Amino acid sequence: MPGSKPENTTCLIATVKNEGPWLLEWIAHNRAIGFDSIVVASNDCEDGTDLMLDRLQALGHLRHIRNTPPWPNGIQIDAYEKARRYPEAANARWLMALDADEFLNIHIGQGLVTDLIDTHTPETQAIIVNWRVFGDSDRAAWSDVPVCEAFTMAASERSFRAQVKTLFRDHQDYTVITPHGPWRYPAKGHFKPVKARTAAGASVRPDIFQRETEVHRVHPDKVSWSAAQVNHYIVKTRDVFDLKKTRGRPIDPHKARHTAEFFEHMNCNHEEDLSIQRTAEARTGVFARLLEDAQLAELHALACENLQKRLSDAKT
Repeated sequence: MPGSKPENTTCLIATVKNEGPWLLEWIAHNRAIGFDSIVVASNDCEDGTDLMLDRLQALGHLRHIRNTPPWPNGIQIDAYEKARRYPEAANARWLMALDADEFLNIHIGQGLVTDLIDTHTPETQAIIVNWRVFGDSDRAAWSDVPVCEAFTMAASERSFRAQVKTLFRDHQDYTVITPHGPWRYPAKGHFKPVKARTAAGASVRPDIFQRETEVHRVHPDKVSWSAAQVNHYIVKTRDVFDLKKTRGRPIDPHKARHTAEFFEHMNCNHEEDLSIQRTAEARTGVFARLLEDAQLAELHALACENLQKRLSDAKT
């Protein structure tokens, strides 16, 4: 049909700030698992992340948006709203919002986004994927080692399973996109049901994407890491985590998040999880090809130097 969208076209949208040392690995991973397009909004970058994104756009790897104020609905939500207007997102059938410390890790098929989609019936409109939080793996300090190799210790099955991210189709049907999933405001008190399932195939209540019931987590009986998970490298090393205190948080900049208590709570080193290594060869291959561009390689090195300097300055 003219104007129709290919069924499985996929787009990843994100918003970033000062992610230079980790950006290329994250882009490489998402390209390796098959996202057709990537749209990244940046704001207030001080380490050259925005320049890296400019170069990645020039090379054809993604679309970069400079997300400048004002942000009436908050940095992230406004970034997603801008991103979905660009052709890469507007013309995609499936959309997902992930942060630069979140890696979609698919356990079925070849580990591709389309493998996850294809396990569900054509009627499925949203696939909900649970977080798995990764700790510092007892690494004392930051070094320029790929995140997926450096941090292999994660939360046990009894913790941090309910939080979710959502891969969903036909984003134009939703009013707002949030970090965890889309919202649809009810029309005159009525909601339009959504056929949503967990990655493992469990049905989810049809009103999950209503504004009043923001999708952030699902009932513990509905969660599973069997088909897919989102590896959330939220703490990395303690020194890197402590630097985030100066960055603030995009959703509520006046509420402290990067506290010692938060680090201890999220620093989960309960058991080893190497499942993301099944896509390591593809990921490192894309990473290596990105670094073949001299300008991008230099920007990556400068971002690492910038981070090392900030870490050293923080000790003095």
